[in-house]
Amino acid sequence: MQTSLKFAVCLFAIATLIFVVPTVSAQTDAEVAAARDAIWAKEQRIYLGRAEGGLTFYLDNASDRYVGWPPFAPAPTDLSGLTATSNEMAGNNAEKLTMELVDFTLEGDTGVIYYQTHRTMLPDGTAVDQHWEVIHVWGRTSGDWKIFGAMARGKPDR
Repeated sequence: MQTSLKFAVCLFAIATLIFVVPTVSAQTDAEVAAARDAIWAKEQRIYLGRAEGGLTFYLDNASDRYVGWPPFAPAPTDLSGLTATSNEMAGNNAEKLTMELVDFTLEGDTGVIYYQTHRTMLPDGTAVDQHWEVIHVWGRTSGDWKIFGAMARGKPDR
């Protein structure tokens, strides 16, 4: 076989390996499940803290670079906005809601979790029927998950 033909066959084989053969995931299903479970447990603890009258757990698990966009805010806010909301909630511990995990994805040390909530009572005890869709972005730093991005929107009635 001529050298140029051998070279062409080698290039074709390399291109096939690069572009056609699926790559192996850097993370196993077990690693993705472990990250999802750890983050979901933290999400549930955030809402438990809300029902206890504050956002202390949320703040304790937020990155210094946190930015979130609550559905009632005209623009995203940093930790100062989350702290202000926590201060407003202080002592109001009547919130009632349920949570449903919708989806989760992981890429390296970044996890994105999607879930829905159904709130039936505000922290001040006012009865409501509110449905929310929430996305939180978590990053793993020194082995611990920290939330650094958040967004929620009201869900239209079904």
